This record gives sequence, C-alpha cells and structure tokens, in this order.
Amino acid sequence: MEFRDYLKKDLERVGCSLSELSRASGLSSAVISRYRSGERIPRADSEMLIRLCSGFAKLEEEAGLTPMGEERLIRYRAAIGNKPSLLSEHLDELLSTLRLSMKDLSYILNYDASYLSRIRSGKRAPADPVAFADHIARALGDTLRPADRMLVNELTGAESDNDFAEYLSRWLIQTEANQEAEVERFLSTINSFNLNQYIRSIHFEDLTFSGVPIQDGRREYYDVEGLRQGELDFFMSTLKSDSVGPIYMCNELPMEEMAKDIEFVKEWMGLIAQCVKKGHQLHIVHDVNRPFPEMMLGLETWIPVYMTGQIFPYYLPSVSGSIYRHCLYVSDACVLSGEGIGSNVEYASSALSGEPKRLAYGKARAKQLFGHAVPLMRIIRGAHNDVAIRYMEEEAGGGGKWHIRAAVPPYFALNFDHLTQILRENHCDEDFTRRAEAYLINQQDFMNRLLRNGSAVSEIMSLSKTEFDRFTPEFDAPFMNADERLQYSWETYQKHLSLAKDYAAGHAGLSIRETTDNAFRNLSIYVKDQKLAIVSKHKDPRIAFVISHPNMVRAIRQFTAPVVETDD
Repeated sequence: MEFRDYLKKDLERVGCSLSELSRASGLSSAVISRYRSGERIPRADSEMLIRLCSGFAKLEEEAGLTPMGEERLIRYRAAIGNKPSLLSEHLDELLSTLRLSMKDLSYILNYDASYLSRIRSGKRAPADPVAFADHIARALGDTLRPADRMLVNELTGAESDNDFAEYLSRWLIQTEANQEAEVERFLSTINSFNLNQYIRSIHFEDLTFSGVPIQDGRREYYDVEGLRQGELDFFMSTLKSDSVGPIYMCNELPMEEMAKDIEFVKEWMGLIAQCVKKGHQLHIVHDVNRPFPEMMLGLETWIPVYMTGQIFPYYLPSVSGSIYRHCLYVSDACVLSGEGIGSNVEYASSALSGEPKRLAYGKARAKQLFGHAVPLMRIIRGAHNDVAIRYMEEEAGGGGKWHIRAAVPPYFALNFDHLTQILRENHCDEDFTRRAEAYLINQQDFMNRLLRNGSAVSEIMSLSKTEFDRFTPEFDAPFMNADERLQYSWETYQKHLSLAKDYAAGHAGLSIRETTDNAFRNLSIYVKDQKLAIVSKHKDPRIAFVISHPNMVRAIRQFTAPVVETDD
C-alpha cells in the first residue's frame, strides 16, 4: 500500500473530515487533500508527517478510539520509503551545479568523503544541520571562483557576493514545513480576500487617530513610545496636507517591539488605509534579508492595501548589515528620518520635519535610495491586468519550464465552436464576443511560442457533479472587465476539460494534470523556472501579482509543482 492509501484508511477509521484533521494537526485542508490524492508526499523525517500523526492522535482521543501511537508513524514512514531529506537534495543539487566531486568537497570541508556521500544520499543526517550548512557556506565562499559563486547565487537567490554565505546556508536547510505553510497561507489570503467586505468592515468614521500634524519646525522622538508617535505624526501630517503625491517608505528600525501595541498597529494601518483612500501611492522597501517565513508573514500583513493597486513594493538587493539601521519616510508634506543600533529600540530615534530644506533633502535621499531598489512584485489592478499578460508573452519566446495552476481548464485549449457555445449560453454581446475571440487567438499563439522552446504542465481542478453544483466555477479571462461574469454549465465545463486533454495530446511538451485540490478557486498561478511567478486573482478585486524575487518564485514553484505523478 502507498502512503495515500494508509491515509485514506485512517480518515475512514477515525471518521473525520479534512477540515477536522486540519484543525487537529495544524496542517491546511489543501495540503492534506494533496496527500490524500497522492499529489504530494511528506518526507519521512518532516515536521509535516509528525503533525499529521499528532492530529490523528487528538481525534482518536476525542472519539474514544484506541490510539495507534507510534505504529501509525512507523507505517507511514515505511510507505513513504527512504526519500532524501531536503538538505540531501539541496546538497546534491549544489554539487551538480558546481560539478564538484565528493573528493573535491571532502578536501574543501576537511570531512570524510564517505560521511559526505551518506548525507548526500540521505542515508545519514548531520548531528547539527545548521552548523553543517554554515560550514559548507563559509568554506565554499572562501574557495570558489567568482564565476562559480555567481552560479550558486542564482541557485540560492543571493543578489551579491556579500550575501553568498548567508543565502547558501539558509537555502541548504530550508524546511518543507515552513516554506509550504507560509506560501500556502500567503496564497490562501489572496484567494479568499474580499476588498469590498474589508472596506465595509472598517468604519472609517469611527476611527480616532492620535497623530499630530506638524506645521513647521522639527520634532524628535526617542524610545519605543516616541518612535510609535513619530510614525503616526508622519501619516497624519501627510493625510492633512493638500497633496496626493507619492509616499516613499523604508524602515530598518526594529518594528517588532513597536508592533506589540495592538492599538498602535490598528491606528497605523488605519492611517495607511486613509492615505490610500485619499489617493496617495505608497512605494515601500520591504526587508527581505531575513528568514523566509518571517518575510512571507510580513508581506501577508500588507495584502489588504496591496489589493488597492496603489502599493509598489521593493527590496534592496544588497544591504550593509543589521547593526546600523535607518528609517526614511517622505511625502510632499514632511520627512521622517531615523537611525538605530541593532534590534534594541533603546538606541533608536527619529525626527519629523516639514521644513522646505529638510524636505528637499529627504526627497533627494529617497530618489537615490529607490534608484538602488528592485521591484519585489508588480501589482496590477483591474483593467490593467493585460499588463500581466504581456509579462507572460515576453517570457514565452524564451521557452523554459512553466507550471500553470488554474481553477478552470486553460483558455488556449478552447476551439471557436465551444467558445461560441459558452458565450451564447451567457447571452454575450458582439463586443464581448469580439474580445473573447481575439484573446483566444492571443493565448494559442502564446502557447505555441512557449512550446517551441520549452514545456508546460497545466494543473486544473477536477470537480465531481456534486462539487460543481456546490462551487460552480466561473469562466474567467484577463480581458474581461471586473463586473463581467461567465458561468459554465456542467456540459460546457466537461467539454472544456475534454478539449484540454485533446489539446495536450496534440502538442508535445504540454501535459494536463487534474487535481482534486480545489483550495484556490479564485486564483490562477503561472510560474516560469525560477524566474517569474504570476498570481492572478479573478475577482473581489481582479488583480495580478507579478513576482520576480528569487526566493518567492522558487517557493511558489515548489508549492504548486506536482511532487508525485499519479495515473488516477
């Protein structure tokens, strides 16, 4: 029996649903669904497997059943087999990239070659994986030629030689649980977020703000309470001004301590929302020089304002370090600048000024700073979603390996007869029909150019009739306006799915995979190699995130890519 078969038997034995097991284990229903279908398999040594078994144990106790204890874990591990750990896989990938032999690595690290070989094959794990990864990173950093270091940087996402050791060490020991959970939470938040509901839930008329606008002169702020007040005063000064010009933000100061005050966080986000509502565009440098889970969690908090399409996130590809830290907020009304030492707010201070000379100097600094910043992602709202299409079209000619995940069968698989049937059932007018037909030609050309030099896996939800009736998927395409909706009938949905399979059979390099994982009904996800990821949200609002940060692209690809191929 395979792992998925044992999992199905345990679900039946305990008599629980996926959502109940999700609650008990802390794993998402989507991940468990993938385990059940065989599309993903946890590593035998992973935290995910431990949490799954713990979840079953909790449910057995609640149901008064005899707990299986360690027997379940042993059985699962035997079914999974000796799948190498992520460290083993990454070590193997590193050596292959550098074309290093085990003898070469043994010499560089001063380790026994047979010991390294067992780690590479997954037959042994280092006693201290973190120390092991750090040693490899430092040794290779001191040994490799510049050209080889560049190859490793492409692998790990490091932007410069200054980041070589840190990024390599982190990449070697990235955990499956952390990456998958954080990416899933980020995508799930985007998928389920409804901007209209969010706006209605915030009663702007009931919000009270303690920020005090600055008229002239200069204010200085010290300690954590002072730093909080400085932030609020900056946004209040900007909000009360006549300008709707852009706001530039970069803050390396220790926000963790400031964010412990929940009321401050609410007020801070309320002021951000008011600035966006007023019409300001926010250009923000995010701190990505930290562990992946922390970076993704930080980005997740910005999703509500991302959805407005008025936020432009960046990151600095090279940073001087985490000892001497800076802060710079600039608007047309005022400038807030600060500095600190390390993570202790006791040694941090900031100053707010609306004086023309200081404001001009602040704007000049912001211009220089953002000149060195790199877009973290491009956020494209509503009718401008065709910009995301152009990104894909530009990348298609270069081939590469694409992974596409969507709630409905791919648009390019349609023929004109079936498209006409769908449009007729939805009573579409002549203008809409013209746009729909033009987009079909565009998408088929896109796929032909992509497959000329590359390959693609298109993963789509497979719904039963009961699931279809409960969650009727909407026929969606980026050319459509936000208020335009097309509904499938069961017959047109099944026909479209059949056309997709036929299209793949007639085009080498393309495969269609059905999945029972329907967690992201409101998203389409396109990933090219390690270079580009596009997350397109279909409604509430219609928006696309064009992501180019290497670590984010790699993590999204790893999350969406099929791990286990199945025939059923």
